[in-house]
Amino acid sequence: MNKSMATNTEQGGSEQIKYPVYALLGFMGSGKSTLGRQIAAELQRPFLDLDSLLEEKEGMSIAQIFAQKGEAYFRKLESDMLANTLRSAQQGSILSVGGGAPCFHDNMKTMNEYATTVFLDVSAKALAIRLEPNRQERPLISNLSPEGFLSWIEEKLSERRHWYAQAEVVLSGDHLTKEDLLQLIHWRESGFLR
Repeated sequence: MNKSMATNTEQGGSEQIKYPVYALLGFMGSGKSTLGRQIAAELQRPFLDLDSLLEEKEGMSIAQIFAQKGEAYFRKLESDMLANTLRSAQQGSILSVGGGAPCFHDNMKTMNEYATTVFLDVSAKALAIRLEPNRQERPLISNLSPEGFLSWIEEKLSERRHWYAQAEVVLSGDHLTKEDLLQLIHWRESGFLR
């Protein structure tokens, strides 16, 4: 199991430890919601899933929002919901954001301002294996051919890496566990990681 952790340091100014919210980001299938729920339960903290909040607000699934209102509408709604959620979240909350959220508007800047951001960096091959069984439920990949599926993930992951890499912490590995995230949170809150 090849796992690694890196922290990105802020440039200039005084650094402030912040952990009112941990925002988990990464490509779809990286484990943001699954691991987020697990660590929130373990730590007895609130878990917030941005996609679920959007579905609740709109009264329809993410796939339906994309189909009926378009991606531009969805991305604006997502950006507004993200900012509002980060500003009002209870201290210690764990937030899972959609795979594309960091790449639109000023979402990455907003997340870094209000949360400790954690990029779950999983390989394209592992993502393809995880996503294949539920492809039809994901609007961006439901119509891809089996032959082009892995290539599409590699391409999108490459495009999004610029935004993902702006996270304060990068956890890399195809088999990340809740223990990896719990250790990160412990280190962060004990002042070991700044």
